[in-house]
Amino acid sequence: MAASRAWLARAAAAALLGFVLLVASAEAGSAEVEMVFLKTAVAKGAVCLDGSPPVYHFSAGSGSGANNWVVHMEGGGWCRNTDECAVRKGNFRGSSKFMRPLSFSGILGGSQKSNPGLQFAVCHLHHSSNLDQEKNAVTSSTFEKKRINNASSDGPLKLKTGISASLVRKTGTLVANVVVICCSTYMMQQYLVMRADFYNWNRVKVRYCDGSSFTGDVEAVESGKNIYYRGFRVWRAIMDDLLTTRGMNKAQNVLLSGCSAGGLAAILHCDRFHDLFPATTKVKCFSDAGYFLDGKDISGNNYARSIYKNVVSLHGSAKNLPASCTSKQPPELCMFPQYVVPTLRTPLFILNAAYDSWQIKNVLAPSPADPKKTWAQCKLDIKSCSPSQLTTLQNFRTDFLAALPKPSPSLGMFIDSCNAHCQSGAQDTWLADGSPLVNKTQIGKAVGDWYFDREVSQKIDCPYPCNPTCKNREDD
Repeated sequence: MAASRAWLARAAAAALLGFVLLVASAEAGSAEVEMVFLKTAVAKGAVCLDGSPPVYHFSAGSGSGANNWVVHMEGGGWCRNTDECAVRKGNFRGSSKFMRPLSFSGILGGSQKSNPGLQFAVCHLHHSSNLDQEKNAVTSSTFEKKRINNASSDGPLKLKTGISASLVRKTGTLVANVVVICCSTYMMQQYLVMRADFYNWNRVKVRYCDGSSFTGDVEAVESGKNIYYRGFRVWRAIMDDLLTTRGMNKAQNVLLSGCSAGGLAAILHCDRFHDLFPATTKVKCFSDAGYFLDGKDISGNNYARSIYKNVVSLHGSAKNLPASCTSKQPPELCMFPQYVVPTLRTPLFILNAAYDSWQIKNVLAPSPADPKKTWAQCKLDIKSCSPSQLTTLQNFRTDFLAALPKPSPSLGMFIDSCNAHCQSGAQDTWLADGSPLVNKTQIGKAVGDWYFDREVSQKIDCPYPCNPTCKNREDD
């Protein structure tokens, strides 16, 4: 019996080591992702600002994720007049001619270890008359402290940490979004339990080359500078291609996401995206750094409103904004999430820094409101802000929190006190050692818990400078 137990222990260790090496090799192979130039869209007028074809990057799903999808929209601000849009024509913000291959990370990462993370328990169940003594487990400190439901079990199994779990006895079975791998022998079964959310899904990154958060649709080409305002057509053409060519029409689970201007697009197109799928498909939306505040700047003006008013007018966006909002508000206000989100039918997760670095520079203290540049250093580094400027920032946070939607079971939130912009695209902010925490929870875990209904995930941080885990930087 002792020899049998020793052999089983060695077999379990070998299986675990093999799995860890597999994960490590997957992490090391962070290769560039296929780049799809949608040339067929050009005939439909679905083009970038310069008339070049739209682009998306695609990584196919596998295994349990083969019929699940993350569609992530790139950010990059807006162009509100012909001069700004003409500048974009000369770079990847307005032309696919300048786009280059890229690799996926963060929410689009393909590593099982880091999206949303390896959280496991190795459980030993001995089939003997003295069963109670054999119900024990070795778990990692990050193991999900929830019951694994809907499982044929020998349990519940009581773990050393006091976690209850029921375990499936079939290799590779996916139950309640938990993959259970077991090595079975006559006397003992070894269970390796892993969280498996997005890493093996079909993963798409939609490139942003229109400057309107994918809302524009003007038939006429701007003659003087030969500019096309066709962002909505680009969005629709890419969605149609994913549905008909890539098989997204067969999706079981789908998440529409985006960062910055793409995060705003995830809100503006959320219900429209939902309506592309049958009622049996689980569809949710995720906005990272896309909750732009309709607030006054330091001079008392509504500078952000003027940005959106010009964008809507130039790109002809009004007809493509949510009718649930434009039926009640002027179209430029329907570019602000605080007026759109209360009208949404689709579950939404809002990830945002309360001291969003882009919003501090462009909503709170834009250059026209600060002609003497007294905010110049503060906008570059929050640690350089004066006491009076910090007071203004705290008031901005208060206004931002007040503009958030009322809590509901379908709403997820992660509002940290960082001076950052976009936190889902990089692994070190999404889910890694040292990632930002709110209530001891990382962003990737909070989003996964919300998507799979493991818990109502609504986390709001304490005021700056309380959070030492922040990574204060601006991405898009």
